[in-house]
Amino acid sequence: MGVLSGMVVTGISNSLTLVSVLLVGFVASDLMPFERCIPVLMGAGIGSTFIGLLVVFKITKYGLGLVALGFFYTFVKKKPSGPAEDLRVVEWETRNNIAIIVMGLGLIFHGSELMGGAFGFLKTSKDFLDFLATLSSPGLGLSVGLALTGLVQSSGASLGIFLNLAQQGLLQSKAGIAMTLGANVGTCLTALLAAIGQGEGPMQVAIALTLARAIGAAMCCIWMSPLQWLSAVMCGVDSTATIMSPSDTGCVIASSHTIFNVVLCAAVVPFSDQYAKVVRRLIPSKDKGEDPIKEDEHLLDIEASLPSPDGIKRSDSFRGEHGGSRRTVDGSVDV
Repeated sequence: MGVLSGMVVTGISNSLTLVSVLLVGFVASDLMPFERCIPVLMGAGIGSTFIGLLVVFKITKYGLGLVALGFFYTFVKKKPSGPAEDLRVVEWETRNNIAIIVMGLGLIFHGSELMGGAFGFLKTSKDFLDFLATLSSPGLGLSVGLALTGLVQSSGASLGIFLNLAQQGLLQSKAGIAMTLGANVGTCLTALLAAIGQGEGPMQVAIALTLARAIGAAMCCIWMSPLQWLSAVMCGVDSTATIMSPSDTGCVIASSHTIFNVVLCAAVVPFSDQYAKVVRRLIPSKDKGEDPIKEDEHLLDIEASLPSPDGIKRSDSFRGEHGGSRRTVDGSVDV
């Protein structure tokens, strides 16, 4: 259920960063235990692949239409009069929120299209083409993707840039996959920043997200060929081809993004309890390891120091009820 929740929320909001920061806040407010955040984080990673598939299938070109549709509904449909619990008001609020979501998605899609058009001049830039040629090294590509995503604070925006470069023939599949892996790690930076000063629980959430993605990205960089082959097979592209068409390259990059997050989720979620223990060892809670007996005795001392309704001091009586001797009112000892 946690995986599905993460997928749905991230798919709608198109922001893994938003979901991770929300989870950090939930744990900091004691609204959600740390262990339950791990499946949600893994599901959110799968949901973040939504925008990449839309860019590949050219659905983003309908962004302005979605903006117009959402705006028209919110402009025409006025809020009915009545109390907040009125059924008509509740239905209006639900439909109005859906219209706002549609308008927001349209803005994201149109923004992706605008970014793609803005990179057209780079086709004639020799310096930029030489730089892209150096990204054939998986490690360098991962570093560039990590740095870019850390700056823009959005893996969706970074992926949109990579896919638009690929679809214009400026980026090859191997370099694009490495940069996408870096984007998957770079998007964790916001969660880490949000967790600073919030306590051990929020930091455990941020570390759980970062550690899994960093290890997964490093392993994929070491074994890049299997990921590239599986991505090409998923797109129906000849995996042995040294040169792909721009559209095929974009499909392979988007598929690698999806495969990485699905495999990572499948590897972590079944062992989420064990993974949580590892993270807790890295970021131990300060209150862990306290003696519950001493804590209980401390509370008893506080309670016993208070006067009873009949004015008799109760310190010895309270201790006697919880082990040991008990002193009665007349001073005798009752064991």
